[in-house]
Amino acid sequence: MRALKIEQTETSPEVILELESETYLLKGESRPENVSEFYEPIMKWIEDWGALLYYRVKQYGKKENHALRFYFEYFNSSSAKYIMDLFLKINEINASSDMIEIKIEWAYDAQDEDIEESGREFEVLTSIQFDFIPIEESA
Repeated sequence: MRALKIEQTETSPEVILELESETYLLKGESRPENVSEFYEPIMKWIEDWGALLYYRVKQYGKKENHALRFYFEYFNSSSAKYIMDLFLKINEINASSDMIEIKIEWAYDAQDEDIEESGREFEVLTSIQFDFIPIEESA
């Protein structure tokens, strides 16, 4: 499965979705001009990844445990809708087999209560396990 890598810009996050190295990361600000165009390939990658995980579980009977790290500095309301859609897709993947467990690592600046609270709201709205990771920014 091909990796999906998108470089960070002023308005869009860095994205690294790479099966081989098991690196799954969205990091930065998310306020792209065309939010659906930005998040469409990410959603497609997650869907394909879920299908692959399901196939591997059925084929080899080995549990699949993975973590996606989200480390947003800011995201607008349009991005929040797409982020929620990603979480709902992950919910579906988790529900497809008790041998698949994808959790969310919600990293945030330890001083940013808004981003932390957003993560807690996403957790309540899904049945995904969230690990909250406050990041202390060095002065």
